[in-house]
Amino acid sequence: MILKKIIIYFQIFILVLLTILFLRFEIDKQYTQILILENKIIMNDLNELKKDALLIAPILDLTQKQLEAIVNIFAIKSKIDPTIIKAIIHVESNWNIKARNIRSGARGLMQIMPQTAKEHFNVSKDKLFNPLVNIQLGCKYLKYLINECNNDTSVALVSYNSGLYQAQNMISLLQHNYILKYMKAIVNYR
Repeated sequence: MILKKIIIYFQIFILVLLTILFLRFEIDKQYTQILILENKIIMNDLNELKKDALLIAPILDLTQKQLEAIVNIFAIKSKIDPTIIKAIIHVESNWNIKARNIRSGARGLMQIMPQTAKEHFNVSKDKLFNPLVNIQLGCKYLKYLINECNNDTSVALVSYNSGLYQAQNMISLLQHNYILKYMKAIVNYR
């Protein structure tokens, strides 16, 4: 009887030990993949980074620090202050890779609209949850908007959030209201 209990406890001990070793191996494997990805980010090896990130990023939960490193690469490449991109990500998705706006359909860290991804970059909506793809497209799209808005970053940011034409209408409306107030002040002067 005692021998049976010892054997059962020993078997349980072996199963627990094997489970711990297996989990440790999986954690080490993921950590190694993260280190490789970080190294490629640091080395600015964009071609290798793109290949690896397409395979690794959807599987791993990247930390905010790792995502910020990716932001730095694509923001600088797009000649945009990385702080602006980080602020957009914070406001749009709060650094949630899987963020999705049910109402508009926007996806990922930078809340890229599937229509925008398709029209401007020929990228399908299923790739928008990949943080590497999302950040790269977001940076390119903001750069496009900055150019369209005569290098006015403030107007470009409004356009990023509400759409280029909607932002232009809002700005026109604000200017129109300003002109009406001005004319009213002129007419009412006595």
